[in-house]
Amino acid sequence: MKKTIYLTLSILLWACGGSSEDDSPIFDNFTVNVTAQKNTLTIDEVVTVAVTANKNISNLQVSTDNFATSQGAGTSSGLGTATTLYFNFDTVGAKTISIKATNEAGTVVEKSVQINVQRGTALKINSLKILSFHNINQTWDPEFSGTDSNRLADVFFSLSKRNVHLTNGNLGSKLWLKSAVKQNQGDLTWNLTASNLYIDPTLSLWFSLADDDGTFSQDLLMGPPFERELKLSNYVTSKPSTLRFTIPEINLDLELMVEWP
Repeated sequence: MKKTIYLTLSILLWACGGSSEDDSPIFDNFTVNVTAQKNTLTIDEVVTVAVTANKNISNLQVSTDNFATSQGAGTSSGLGTATTLYFNFDTVGAKTISIKATNEAGTVVEKSVQINVQRGTALKINSLKILSFHNINQTWDPEFSGTDSNRLADVFFSLSKRNVHLTNGNLGSKLWLKSAVKQNQGDLTWNLTASNLYIDPTLSLWFSLADDDGTFSQDLLMGPPFERELKLSNYVTSKPSTLRFTIPEINLDLELMVEWP
């Protein structure tokens, strides 16, 4: 009888041990590779990055600042086992493109690739000066008298430039710079040297100008359109240190002081 009891306990203990092994998690062998089309490029040049995996990718999170910020890339049906991402950069130096890939089981793999951005032929914008705009030196804030300097526009500008879409490679534009406000017109000159504004000179800038009224802004370019194109390519051959742009119909006259490589 005792032998039977001992045998039964042994069988139960063995069964419990086997059950413990069966309940252990199954290893998800999810592997991801990230490969850049090239590892050295120039300002504003578009580079592709291929992401491949051994299992379907349901979602990607992509970052160029160690995930302080990120962009998502994915569809309702997932990305399959391969996808292409597109990047361009407007500052020089070493860049790290990081991705977090998630598969259908929820497993996350993080990978990165290094890119070195060189200046190439990019010019540097050091300052911008507005010589005239519509209704300059006149009243933009009618609540003030005709002799009060507060009637003048509180002027700021913004610059937009070409940018590539992360997942489809389409070229669009992005806000590149919004300037400080020159109260009551000020000197209408902005020193931009410290901003390190580099741009491929074959491209264009899109310029907007406005009066800051606190809660809203008044367009100073008589739009629409609310942005005007500044074609840098007009100066590629001559390479002057001052680029001048005029649009007579809205009395716009401005200068960019630049540095060529």
